[in-house]
Amino acid sequence: MRLNLTMMTVAVLASTAFSGCITGYADVTWNSRYVWRALDCVDESVLQPSVWLACRGFTGGVWGSMELTDVNEAPGGDEREMKFTEVDFYLSYARQCGPAFITAGIGDYAYPNTGSNSTAELSLVTAFGVPLTPTLSLYRDIKEADGLYTSIGISQAVPGAWQASGAICVSAPVISASAGYGNSLHNGFYYGYSEAAPCDLTLNASVPVSVGSALYVTPAAHYAMLLDGDIKDLFEDDSQTWGGVSATWYF
Repeated sequence: MRLNLTMMTVAVLASTAFSGCITGYADVTWNSRYVWRALDCVDESVLQPSVWLACRGFTGGVWGSMELTDVNEAPGGDEREMKFTEVDFYLSYARQCGPAFITAGIGDYAYPNTGSNSTAELSLVTAFGVPLTPTLSLYRDIKEADGLYTSIGISQAVPGAWQASGAICVSAPVISASAGYGNSLHNGFYYGYSEAAPCDLTLNASVPVSVGSALYVTPAAHYAMLLDGDIKDLFEDDSQTWGGVSATWYF
């Protein structure tokens, strides 16, 4: 499983990548659970730090997920508490074509302390700089699953902001939604259902709070559900709700 870039993050990374100098951000996110494409990967709290750098169209980053409880066991019965169970590396190149930001990239995903094999994906993400920020994403696994996953999404900031003090500003809430579709190889590997079908619907809401000019603290709430009836029948829980908070420093 791995990081899902939101539509707004894709647009930010794509736009900052065109700067002639190096820009980027470091982020630490706490989530009450780790959910990916409506799959409950870790059903208790996780800490997920990342660092991103962008320059002249290129963006690189590393993202990790650390389990904060012993709800899962590592191979041999060892606890996973305070251990990283996923580390992802990303490299992409972005171009602006009219109102669209087109980003092609590759991600390599490792799963330390789990016994699972690493995998990798090629990605092509197009985010349109128009109202609702419509986004089309294609992900092609090139190692383990060998499958194809496609998602469409929208994102919108609700009008309004509140200047709490001279240094603190509560920005407009951001609401986003995405829906995914997998081919038979993708669904067979991740869901145990070897037919092409709709996979998941994910809803997100967040409220960025700026502290000064470079630091943001962002609480967020999320909901995800499986879409296909046959896939739902394979899981005890076909929907997930979780929340989290991020601290992000832009430089």
